[in-house]
Amino acid sequence: MNFISHFYLEHACKDIPYVVVGLALPDLWHTQLNLYAPKHEPNETLELHQLKVGLQKHFLADKVFHNSDYFTSMSEWANQEIKKVNISAQLKRKFFLVHVGIELVLDRVLIQYYPHLVEEFYTCFQKINPEQVQAYMEHIYYYNFDGLSERITQFTLQKRIYEYSNDEKLLELLDWMMQKITHNNPFSPSDKQKIHQFIGVLEQKIEENYLSLFQEMEIKMKQHSNI
Repeated sequence: MNFISHFYLEHACKDIPYVVVGLALPDLWHTQLNLYAPKHEPNETLELHQLKVGLQKHFLADKVFHNSDYFTSMSEWANQEIKKVNISAQLKRKFFLVHVGIELVLDRVLIQYYPHLVEEFYTCFQKINPEQVQAYMEHIYYYNFDGLSERITQFTLQKRIYEYSNDEKLLELLDWMMQKITHNNPFSPSDKQKIHQFIGVLEQKIEENYLSLFQEMEIKMKQHSNI
């Protein structure tokens, strides 16, 4: 899942900024580091405890999401739909485009119906100390997170999540992610038009049934969570 979907699922934590930042960090820090859900330690600070809770919630939600009936059926449907728009054969790993497209469009739909979520999300980031978050992450993972505090600061200032509602910006983000992960060339003008068409169909489908996903996830997360 992406930023706003995690926040929507854990909206009860909207007034606990370090939990919200923990929810976002695995997606904000793009690295090959194999992050895991950290355990609590005795005598840890309240903010460190809250950050760990957010991380744990993120990893549990991702696990439940990727194993959900919703994601399985939506992926199968979307893989058939993307074939219909006839994207060029040179575009590798179209399954990744489907996967990321589902996650980004799910955020886009939530922003459309609950626009206050984005401002609440960024307000949490404005209340935390980025340097402290970096120090906490280095303590948890015994890893040098050099540049994390600057990334958090820029993420907070740029507020790029608002751009998910802009068709052109969303396509640019998908293009960037495909280039980074799959080493594809940039989308051709023809493919860009076809992917825009696919995103429109995908958005309509997600609008019809996104609530069923969160209902399914809430049930399964209660079954698996001891957070």
